[in-house]
Amino acid sequence: MSEELENVVAVISCAALGTVGILANGICSILLLQIKTYKTAFGYLTLFHSSANAILISSYLFWVAPYILWNFRELLIVNRTVGQITMIAQAASYSSLLLLSVNRLICTYKPMRYSVLFTNRNTFFYISVMALICITYGCVYFHTSCYHIFDRSSLEFRFSPTACGQFLSDFIDFWTSIVVLAFAGCLDLLTLAKLRLLRGDYAEEAQEMHRCLAHNQQSLQQGGESHGGSNHYHQPRNE
Repeated sequence: MSEELENVVAVISCAALGTVGILANGICSILLLQIKTYKTAFGYLTLFHSSANAILISSYLFWVAPYILWNFRELLIVNRTVGQITMIAQAASYSSLLLLSVNRLICTYKPMRYSVLFTNRNTFFYISVMALICITYGCVYFHTSCYHIFDRSSLEFRFSPTACGQFLSDFIDFWTSIVVLAFAGCLDLLTLAKLRLLRGDYAEEAQEMHRCLAHNQQSLQQGGESHGGSNHYHQPRNE
């Protein structure tokens, strides 16, 4: 495949990914803001996640695709700024996944504590702390020797080839992301296991209730029949 054809395919793919991603996450965010039942801790955490995803994916539509077409090599400052924004948005997306996993776990295992830990006020505090951590993490890439930019030759975002950039790439970005996602996945597995157990308990309770209702209904029918039979009498004949 020629380089021009590869660029065309990359532009179409990035534009399609950006458009679909922005629409999907944008619609999700609007629904979360409009529907009253979603104005809960879980709804606000999901809104945080959708917003981070929308910001991250928008870089492919508004920067990556045009960059491949017109090669804005002289706009290095803009490229670095976009790279920093993507790092912040990606960190926020992963952080929101972790918060959602913790939210589901506590709701399943400690429902009484859930109403205390995940009030709307506390949820806004959790989101603010995570957002501040992500912004602080992104500020590292304002350093001259540490940056994260889109490389047109390899068609991917890459870190600076300096010691600072490689350290951030390997230990801060790669391993931190793996640990966060793995921990969130483990929490979700625990939540799933608990839900399966609860589902089994509810199924047994439902079957027992169904048997009790059937027994009571049968007893009422038998009682009604015996009561009705006792009211039958023979009318005496007039002699």
